[in-house]
Parts: sequence; C-alpha cells; structure tokens
Amino acid sequence: MRVSLLVNHDGSAAPDAGGAGWLYPQTFELAAAETREVSLFGEGSPVRGSITIPPGASLDGLSAYAELDHREPSPAVPYPPEIYDGTSAERKAWFAKWEQTPAYQIWNKSSKAAREKCANYPVGWKSATTFQAEEVPPGNYDLDIKFVDPANQNKSIFASETVHFVVSTHASKLGDKALDLPPISLHRVPDRATVGQPALDFVVQSFDGKLIRLSDYRGKFVLLDFWATWCGPCIAEIPNLTACYEKFNSTGRFAILSVSYDESAAKAKAYVDAQHMPWGQAWIGNPQPPEVGEAYLNGLPTVLLIGPDGKVLATDIRGPEMVNHISDALK
Repeated sequence: MRVSLLVNHDGSAAPDAGGAGWLYPQTFELAAAETREVSLFGEGSPVRGSITIPPGASLDGLSAYAELDHREPSPAVPYPPEIYDGTSAERKAWFAKWEQTPAYQIWNKSSKAAREKCANYPVGWKSATTFQAEEVPPGNYDLDIKFVDPANQNKSIFASETVHFVVSTHASKLGDKALDLPPISLHRVPDRATVGQPALDFVVQSFDGKLIRLSDYRGKFVLLDFWATWCGPCIAEIPNLTACYEKFNSTGRFAILSVSYDESAAKAKAYVDAQHMPWGQAWIGNPQPPEVGEAYLNGLPTVLLIGPDGKVLATDIRGPEMVNHISDALK
C-alpha cells in the first residue's frame, strides 16, 4: 500500500489541503499490517542562498515560493532493442510477460526504492531575498523559485528561476558545513495562458517520432499536462490523470496530452510504458522551446483544461478536482 502525507511549506503535517501555502506530498510504501515510524525530512545539510531581481523590477506585493525537489533516477525497463523500437502494443505484451520473471521483481524493488527517495523539502525565506532549507540529505536537487502576483486573477508568475545542485555531505549545524549556493538571478516571466484566452499552439514529438500539434486536438476538451519522471508531485498526479482518462475517454469528446520535460524521450517512454499510461504522450524536446514554458508553465506539474475552440478553460488543475473540472465542462 502506498501512503502519502501532505506537508506544509514550513514542514509541519497538513491536516487537509485547504490551508494556505503550498503542500508537498511525501510518499512511502507499507505492507499489510505494517507499522513504520516516518521521518518526513530526515537529516542532512542546511542549504541557503540569495536571489537578485531583474533590472527595473520590484518584488513589492508579490508572494515568494521556493520548491526543492530531490531527483532520484529510476532504473530503466530493459526492453530488447527490437521491442523498444516496436509498437506500444508489442512493448505492453513484452512487459506483461516480463512481470512474471525474477528480473522484474528486482527491477520493481529498485524502482520503488528510487521513488521513495524522491521528495520535496520545505524552503524558508529569511528575508525578501534570502532563503534556507534545513536537513537536506545528499543527492541531486532542483530548486524552483517563483514570485507570484496574488492580485492577478490567475496568480501568474512574475519572475522565476530553476537551479540544479548537489548535496554531497551531511551537516548537522549551520556554519561552514552549510551549503551556500551562488546568487540566483531571477528572470522576468511573460504573462501565462489565462482563462478565456486562446491557448498557444506548439509542436512536440511523440515517443514514436511523430509530430504532435496542440491544435490537432481542436474540437475536443484537452487536459494538457506538463510533467517529468523526476518530479515527485508530477508522479503523485498520475492516479488523477488515470481517473480522468478512464471516466471520460470513451465520450469521444475528451483527450489527455502529457508533455514530458525529462532529459530524453527514452526515459519518459520507459516510465510511461511501465506504468501503463495509455493517453497521448510527447516529449518537449532538446533544446526546449522557451515559448512553451513561458506561455504555460507554473513549475511542474502544470495541468490545464483547453476547450474545443482552443481557449483555456481552467489552469493549475491538481488533485481529485481534475475529474470535477472535466465533468462540469462536458455538461
């Protein structure tokens, strides 16, 4: 059984999702009748840093958010070359047989261990431009910083930046053992897609190498999902996406397009095949088209609902409410 806890941005357990601030899912596995003591954030190194703002910009009146993601690579599914290059049906059939082998059990155990190590860590703001995270274990991390205008109807991002860094040693106290990041320069973010406005058309590539345009879905309600396999909150949304697919796909009026921000299409494809995610899948590409991120992304995951006319119906859809949004739109 998989258990998820929601944790507030300050690190405390959240009784529900209705409070202020961002919530971070912490997930672990439990066997039947098993009892475990769970340390939400463990022991590790303090990480601290500062930001610089874009020239001529002001952060007055903006809300600051910082999200620290631990990236733990998962083992790839060892498809034979002829199966990997084959059709989705062939890969699914091969995987079904492979699930009955000892090799699968080893892979599955390693994959679960990697998922359990993926986590989000709270970041506190010490001042308007300085921040600190406590007890960050060794590993690879993405730090996503955003300044949001709460007065904007869609709470769009005003300025942001994402940096990658590695924590290599433990430290129990602040001081010389703390990891000090170089100053982080924020960049101004253009206005994102807003409700009632046309969704920016873009082209991405399917895992089979075919070009996919967002406008190819014109005439249907489209749940547009930007995600990555290394993103813990993205993985937590997969059951909600699955529920939407199973409930509405048969209507003929609805489709899902998930666009992966992984470093390679192969990595995303292996995960999608292993998890049996049957809806539309694509990779953002390398280099990533900046206009897509600027138009749509509010970090990962970002999920939007687009109407048959190509206009945005809802933004930042998360959790079980996905089903309700789509159900209301299809009425």
